[in-house]
Amino acid sequence: MTGGDVNAVIRRNQGARVGELNVGLTLEGGASSLTVTSIEIKPKSPRAVEPLAGTLVCEPNAGGESKIQLFADMDSPEPVFLQGKNSTQKYFKEKVVTLKRGEQVNLSATFFSEKGSREFGLLIHYVQNGKEGAVPVPAPRGERYAVTGFSARYGAVYEGSTGGAYRRLEDPRPCQWLPASQGC
Repeated sequence: MTGGDVNAVIRRNQGARVGELNVGLTLEGGASSLTVTSIEIKPKSPRAVEPLAGTLVCEPNAGGESKIQLFADMDSPEPVFLQGKNSTQKYFKEKVVTLKRGEQVNLSATFFSEKGSREFGLLIHYVQNGKEGAVPVPAPRGERYAVTGFSARYGAVYEGSTGGAYRRLEDPRPCQWLPASQGC
């Protein structure tokens, strides 16, 4: 398998990122200042279901950091944004994001799952000129927001390289990519 567009494979097969889904969002103030009071995570199911187990595609990882970082445990029955990956403090319980007219703020949202699989939507709640509003955040390029934990074994496992080539591994268990708590 060649070509580095794992997102296209995920999109075509209604797949999901494994372990973590990182989403970059840019919030922008409009004609007047506004305050983002929360970003709601709207799961498509009441709880996480079994992890996806079709094909695992592992790719090299690279990336920078945004000004605001949010974390959500998608194995939780009611996921919310937390202040850190291992935190229990809700980000929007005590904090808001205020944007001046035309100001932009980048944030990074990390959705993680170890035990299950979950598809979800995002809804931004804000106040502008004293009026409350909400706006959905569509997934980029026709994709969907979804994350899955690792399965014990897969129909196939592919390993990628920085050059964009993928090779199929003989062992259908994702041992080397599993978190230490789930080792083979």
